[in-house]
Amino acid sequence: MSLHNWMLLGYVLFITLNVVDLFITKVILENGGKEFNFIARFFYNRMGIKGIAWLKVFILSWFGIQYYFKVLDLYVIFYLNFMFAVVLYFMYRDAVQTGLKAKLIPFSRNRS
Repeated sequence: MSLHNWMLLGYVLFITLNVVDLFITKVILENGGKEFNFIARFFYNRMGIKGIAWLKVFILSWFGIQYYFKVLDLYVIFYLNFMFAVVLYFMYRDAVQTGLKAKLIPFSRNRS
């Protein structure tokens, strides 16, 4: 597999992790949780979950531009993915411990 393909895989994984983060964050915030990232909280307070989604679109676009111009290093993107996955694991674990497990199943009919 070429370096370009590894970079593309890393970027696609980064996008996937951001989508999962947005979903878990939405579930937590809709059930009385708090956003601790002050930048995301700023956008959430003004635009709701759409504000956080737009912030993620901006960040993903920025990384996409870096990927396109080959500025982004392979090790950096996989390190970011690893750290992001660890954060998501703990977000998921905390949400399950607070009783939100049924709401974290994306296509479940029992989400209300």
